[in-house]
Amino acid sequence: MSAELLTNCVATQNCPTISMQEHRLADKSNKITISNGLMKIYFDTLENALECWIDMETCPYRIETDVVLRSHTVDEQTTMSSFSMTLYNRVHRLDAVFSRQRPRPLSRAEDSGSSKALKLAIMAFACQWSHRPTSDFEASDTQEFERLLRLSVWHESQKCLSRWRYCGSFRVILASILLLASQQPLDEDELNEFREDHLHPFASQDLGAGVSGHSGLGCSGVFANKSIPDLTLFSSSFNGNEGLQHLEIGLRQLLTWRKPITSSHLHKQKGADNTETTEAPCDGNALPGSQDLSDFNRLFWFGVMCDTTSSVLNQRSLIIPDTETFTSSGGVTRLDMDSITTTTFGASRWRPHVNHHHPPKRMAQSVDIWGSYLLDVDRIWQMNLVATENLSTSQLRSKKIKQGVPLKMLFWRKVGKLQNMISSHEQQPMSSPTPMEVENAIKEALTVHQYWTLNYGEFFTACTREHLNLSIQSRSWYLVLVLGWNMACLILARYIDFVDRNAMSERLGQSLRGSSALTSELKKASAYAIAEAAGVSSGLPTASSSLSAEEDASLAAGTSATKSSHPVLLGQSAILSDPHTDKLVKALEIASEILLDWLRQWRSPAVCDYVPQLSWLYTNTSSDEISRHCVSCINALNLPKSKSDVARLTAEHLIRRYSLLNVATR
Repeated sequence: MSAELLTNCVATQNCPTISMQEHRLADKSNKITISNGLMKIYFDTLENALECWIDMETCPYRIETDVVLRSHTVDEQTTMSSFSMTLYNRVHRLDAVFSRQRPRPLSRAEDSGSSKALKLAIMAFACQWSHRPTSDFEASDTQEFERLLRLSVWHESQKCLSRWRYCGSFRVILASILLLASQQPLDEDELNEFREDHLHPFASQDLGAGVSGHSGLGCSGVFANKSIPDLTLFSSSFNGNEGLQHLEIGLRQLLTWRKPITSSHLHKQKGADNTETTEAPCDGNALPGSQDLSDFNRLFWFGVMCDTTSSVLNQRSLIIPDTETFTSSGGVTRLDMDSITTTTFGASRWRPHVNHHHPPKRMAQSVDIWGSYLLDVDRIWQMNLVATENLSTSQLRSKKIKQGVPLKMLFWRKVGKLQNMISSHEQQPMSSPTPMEVENAIKEALTVHQYWTLNYGEFFTACTREHLNLSIQSRSWYLVLVLGWNMACLILARYIDFVDRNAMSERLGQSLRGSSALTSELKKASAYAIAEAAGVSSGLPTASSSLSAEEDASLAAGTSATKSSHPVLLGQSAILSDPHTDKLVKALEIASEILLDWLRQWRSPAVCDYVPQLSWLYTNTSSDEISRHCVSCINALNLPKSKSDVARLTAEHLIRRYSLLNVATR
């Protein structure tokens, strides 16, 4: 009996232990599953986009490594490129390669913290895609769990990045960029509170009764006073400063890294060419190889792209100024060894080690990539296009999409230049730009726009028209470019309207643009292009019908990389693949605002106090056409609502405005 009681007692004591072990094992397994799933989403979204954005053939800083890379055999180049295929792998490699150029190596805590910061930033970014569409009949506990997961991961990522953002790790720099692209989720109370606070002001404007938050707007959608016009009228209410602060610190560290890295590469090249050199700039093991410099240049180009876009979207100054983005015609970047930045990164005063032995007496000629350089490079590429007859149609299409990326960034840079002029006119009236300077900035932007229209306009129109016949990857690539390009066009049109109406530009230019209705035509072409791209990508076809014929056949044979490379896009709208959700929402919102404004003028002409605008509108548009395009934009904005609270609330706001217009005209 005693033996039996002992057995029962042991069994009773062991049960909780076994149960706890099983619970821990299950919890660990769930965490690993979630983490692996989010990592896969990251690779399928951002890394897929980076394959297009920072391609070696189109990166403006590839010249620095072209000469060295051409000396390698094809097999060696293939090995080098495959060694660090993704930016995720590149930043890990950069931290290892350039550890000797630090005053001291990363401590164990800093190294571990850098990896954790990047992992959490990736999870916060990927959580935006973790939501799956659910019906009204499904339980809400899954959605609540996903929202809590997003909130928890985002705040944990922000906290971790705040702790390690000054250590100078390339992993942390990438994490700071990722966190900017991750919209901060709201809890249900915040969502409901925002809905209540913003329910009525917009309705009064659309009905033409009373004063609303948009009462300063004219019929063209720009403010009639001297303050810089807001880009968006609703989603800007959600803009936070945490992501911008992290981005600024990360990009300044990236800029600080650039000078010693390119300096070391210069000394390495000079040492190879000059056998009389007896002193090395630093430890030979710390000198970067050509592939190391290539990895860094891609990260730097990505940082410049994010800075350019963010500065326009958030109407702020550039973190990396034009003078720090020069490339060179002689194989090295412009350097000034005596002006190595003394930026202090927190209490640790971190700065990469730079040796000043034998500074070069004569630097290679620097090239401003924001001048005519990128246009000249593209002209050469266009002329050499005939030499690519051995490429398939899909390969040529991918190459042309990639080739358009630098030009899109050039255009955004030109728009940002005009934006800065408007801002300086407001903040420093005594030293504001002259009308001639403003006019030149407008001409520079329009020159890039004209070049794009002639060389890329029809190509991207054809991509939209043939959307369902394109590969999944091509769809995601071209949509990001089309939306980004046309959004910049709408912003440019708004700024041109602003400077012309406030007499900041030359009178002749104002007159010519007014007589040709340039900004109205620009708005129409760009808003319609956004609406058409949104329309073709907003459907939710079956997985098989969403593939091109080529992919469908290869999937059946089990040989396509698409099946494993881009599962996030299968059965969903390609528009959801845009990694920068904030930019996607603003593009659709700006287009919708313009179309709603025009629709309001069509249905209530009295609201427009500018007769030429009304005359152009009646001659060149129709109410049904505008309404159809507006619906396309709003429907597309509804798609990312599961991953973006801003998208959800903005869509609700625009639907309410559209509905009020219909009620007011009955």
